[in-house]
Amino acid sequence: MEQWLTCTIAPSLFSVPLAASVAGYEFLSEKWQWVLYWSPFYWAFDAVTAIILKEATWLQILRNCGVILFISVLVFLLLQKKIKRGMA
Repeated sequence: MEQWLTCTIAPSLFSVPLAASVAGYEFLSEKWQWVLYWSPFYWAFDAVTAIILKEATWLQILRNCGVILFISVLVFLLLQKKIKRGMA
């Protein structure tokens, strides 16, 4: 039972930052979007939106990819000990 519960709740919890980032990007004014800068989904959505609207530049796409990479590396470095403990 516990494994079933974990399998059904975990994907829902992972989708919350994605939904919050997209909703914030769409509904928050420019002056409040800084609160979403921590989320890689915000930067990915920004890049995809610019591509779809044909407003993207290579510099913008590379910047967004760099920010996503930086956030990901930072999170992995911060959680490195927990990850190693979980693998043991």
